[in-house]
Amino acid sequence: MISAEKQLASGKGVIVDATFGDRKHRRLFLNRAGSLKIPVIFLECRADENSIRRRLEERAKSVREASDGTWEIYQRMRRDFHPLSEIPQEHHLPIDTEHALLHDLDRIEELL
Repeated sequence: MISAEKQLASGKGVIVDATFGDRKHRRLFLNRAGSLKIPVIFLECRADENSIRRRLEERAKSVREASDGTWEIYQRMRRDFHPLSEIPQEHHLPIDTEHALLHDLDRIEELL
């Protein structure tokens, strides 16, 4: 968050790419953003488990892919993930990644 804070202080917006699987971490992030009077939107990417597995396997085969994500890591993260039930609806946008993002762009723009 430190480099994100520097960007925000310079008047720029930021995207924080994080899993935020734990409610405690989300709460800390929201509290810090609130103290800085920064609006926050959680984009929750969702996909079918078969698609996730296929995507992870395809990534593992690619020499140009930097991700170290594996099916095993995904399963552990999914098991430990706390649903975003405490996030107010106006700050939470689930996105079905089975469909083109264009489908959700209007809603994302509306929230921003």
